[in-house]
Amino acid sequence: MRPEPLKREAPKPVADEATRAQPQFTAPIETPTQEAKLVPDQTVRPQDQFGSETGSDMGVPEGMEGGVEGGVVGGVPGGVIGGVLGGTGTGPVLDYDSPPRPIKITRPQYPQEAFIKKIEGTVTVEILIDSTGRVVRARVIQSVPLLDAAALQTVYQWVFQPAIKHGHPVPTIAHAPVAFRIY
Repeated sequence: MRPEPLKREAPKPVADEATRAQPQFTAPIETPTQEAKLVPDQTVRPQDQFGSETGSDMGVPEGMEGGVEGGVVGGVPGGVIGGVLGGTGTGPVLDYDSPPRPIKITRPQYPQEAFIKKIEGTVTVEILIDSTGRVVRARVIQSVPLLDAAALQTVYQWVFQPAIKHGHPVPTIAHAPVAFRIY
């Protein structure tokens, strides 16, 4: 006689899926009812403290009321990010159609001390030529110490035909060598 095979029953689920407890993986979110007000540091005199109640965490101590994040210290309210201090929005153009051309270039007056010491050289000056052709700003970018002041004084006397962009005169920046030679 053959043994009868055992009948196996299908396994029964331990718990019904709907009644199985789901694990909680999230922390309860607590929402503050009121923002904490900043209180000035009592150990520092009020006139030595920086910031304002309407300021930004990203601001700088030298910033101003109404300033913009990313602005420049010394700028003005309502200015443009990336602007230039003292700029008017009509800044120098570097991609002009026609470059400035000299009309009047004066020779520098040799400083007496440099002449006595027989100092020669070339001072390179960065100049801002406005839309009328006048030099309105200058700064030394390659110096010969005893000759710098004379070079700056000279370039302010120079006159140019201004740079042209789209048929209109525009301000531009140029580098001007001012040579000093004893003959």
